[in-house]
Amino acid sequence: MAPKGWKTITLPEKMINTIQDFIETDEIKSRYGFTSKSEFIRKAIANYIVQIERELKIGTDYMLTAEEHRRLDKEERENV
Repeated sequence: MAPKGWKTITLPEKMINTIQDFIETDEIKSRYGFTSKSEFIRKAIANYIVQIERELKIGTDYMLTAEEHRRLDKEERENV
């Protein structure tokens, strides 16, 4: 059973296996240290939400590049 306030969703088994294989690579383990598939998924979703909200503030016809998102992330961290 999911923790209180959490919803359980079902992902295709192939996607789950891909995520598991990805987070178990030495490079990902050493650099990011994800401990579980759910931790990786929560982090990925949280980052994606931030990116979408940022782009919507700019306008509906504009999408930032990955480099622009990195620059804005850095600026936001420096301004905290």
